Amino acid sequence: EPSRQQGSPDTSVENVAKNAIKMGFVEKEPEGSYFKGWQERFLVLTGWDHQGEAFLFYYTTEYDKVASGVMFVNDMDLGDKQDDPKVFTLQGSQRRFRFRCKTEEESRSWRIAISEAKLLGGHRCNAGFSTPAHVSDKHFKCCEKCRVSFSTTKAKHHCRCCGRLFCAACSGGAKLSLSPYSNAVRCCNGCGDKQRELISRDKAELERARDFVARDLLLLQDGGMFHDM
Repeated sequence: EPSRQQGSPDTSVENVAKNAIKMGFVEKEPEGSYFKGWQERFLVLTGWDHQGEAFLFYYTTEYDKVASGVMFVNDMDLGDKQDDPKVFTLQGSQRRFRFRCKTEEESRSWRIAISEAKLLGGHRCNAGFSTPAHVSDKHFKCCEKCRVSFSTTKAKHHCRCCGRLFCAACSGGAKLSLSPYSNAVRCCNGCGDKQRELISRDKAELERARDFVARDLLLLQDGGMFHDM
């Protein structure tokens, strides 16, 4: 079982299951080697409504503290009907995943659940908050934005807002304070711009509310006229 790194999101089954749309055991086609045979995995399909993001986590057991991997459902296409009706496929820009269920009905159930989860619409920045999941390093070979290949001289960096992988140039803006991290963290350029816009908006709304309390409520207490914000 993989270990959770300091500062990384809590991907334990116990935590992600709080937002579960569907859970259950399936078999997963092995990555990199086709001689191992299909491997049993515990899947948790989740949705966070405030972020519009749907994730498919997979684990070795239903008690794992850290996910073996995670797929960003809105970035993937649900494959067409397979030769084996018990199998369903998720195709990403850089990796394909195949899962096999015990029955055709269960496979159909997963396909429906994933299709409905995709209706959440994809990632939306939530002012001051990070994503609840990061894509797995091993599944991405190039930058999500500019598509440059990662290498020993082109390092990969997680955006702590959307969880995807970017090169240094596409995530080189000033670091931001995002909950639950104690220190400022790296974001991709797009999320960084959006976060600064949202944080600035929230700060302005808070200042207007404080002005209202300091000015209009005191006037009302003294019998004065109400002033619209």
